[in-house]
Amino acid sequence: MEYGSSSWTTAAKTNTQKLDKVQNMGLRITLGAMKSSPIIEMEKTADIEPLELRRKFKTLTQFEKLKRLKEHPLHTKFQEKTKTDLQGKVPTIWPENFICNIQTS
Repeated sequence: MEYGSSSWTTAAKTNTQKLDKVQNMGLRITLGAMKSSPIIEMEKTADIEPLELRRKFKTLTQFEKLKRLKEHPLHTKFQEKTKTDLQGKVPTIWPENFICNIQTS
């Protein structure tokens, strides 16, 4: 379910929610939990991170790889200084929802 997940950061939330539902269903089956069981507790019990968190991690990992590979065509884009305006808009090399999805705070 994580294959290509770094490219899903720009996907509609409804599409990623479908994947989350599949994972939640798998957790319920694996743990023998009822439908009313809290998802967070099932993830803790199964020692599984939420898909959204794993997608963010994969995206950051991919970003760092591309930034460090000097022979990659996107390397120069990552090295360019990107400017933001006073409202804190995102740099122009990324779609706005991409940056919002990978914030870590």
